[in-house]
Amino acid sequence: MPEITRRLDRAELAKRVERAEKLLQKGKTAEALEEYLLVLRDDTENDVVRQLAADLCLSLSRNADAVKLLGDLFERQVGAGDATRASLTYKKLTRHGSPTWQQKYRFGQLLEGSNKKLAVGTYEAALLDLAKLGKKQESAEILGRIVALEPVQANLLRVAEISSELGNRKGAALAYQQVAQLAANEGGDAAQWYERAYQEDSSDQSIALAYGKSLLTQGQVGAAIFILEPQVNSGQVTPALRETYADALLAAGRFAEFQAATEAGWASGDLPARPS
Repeated sequence: MPEITRRLDRAELAKRVERAEKLLQKGKTAEALEEYLLVLRDDTENDVVRQLAADLCLSLSRNADAVKLLGDLFERQVGAGDATRASLTYKKLTRHGSPTWQQKYRFGQLLEGSNKKLAVGTYEAALLDLAKLGKKQESAEILGRIVALEPVQANLLRVAEISSELGNRKGAALAYQQVAQLAANEGGDAAQWYERAYQEDSSDQSIALAYGKSLLTQGQVGAAIFILEPQVNSGQVTPALRETYADALLAAGRFAEFQAATEAGWASGDLPARPS
């Protein structure tokens, strides 16, 4: 019985589509649209009819209905991995309405492999919508996509700032650390960004080491020791950190502590073997 019912339903749907086509031929656009919408009500997977219905809505100036149909069509095409059709539908959507931030996000993802510049522009448009809505978590996610495409200092700073606002201290610290590394590579001032990274996550040994080294370079020996000492006392110390700490003690003229730190490094193997 279910099979017979299904066949009857399909037959009825086919009749409705045929009826809509005949109405179109007679110039009865509104009536044809209603037939197509009835088909969609019972056959939600029919994207051919969905496209036809959207086009008819546009011809009848029913833009709100058209945008809804085009939005549904876009989501289904994205879900099916049909990037070409999804792109065409999205462009039609932008001409006749305003895509939601979610649709902009999905379209940006589609573009990443073919047009990075347009993908970033689409993500930026989504961010503007999210800022108005106050959705910071979603903004952070999209900023992560932007940074992956354009890992420049300005974008990393945006990630760092929003991560900090969201309480993601480790994420903020990592972003500030990356900003510092970029600044150093470009011959800029990395110290301020290492400081910001350290403020977000003082437990990260690599950040503490980089910050300590930048302080030493500036001649702020006492501050460097203050930053490095807790890491040395934590028990798990990298050779680089122990060596930098010893250098700071020596620069400060704290010879006894320098000797003790050096002895500890020799004993643990963190520093090169004691000279014979």
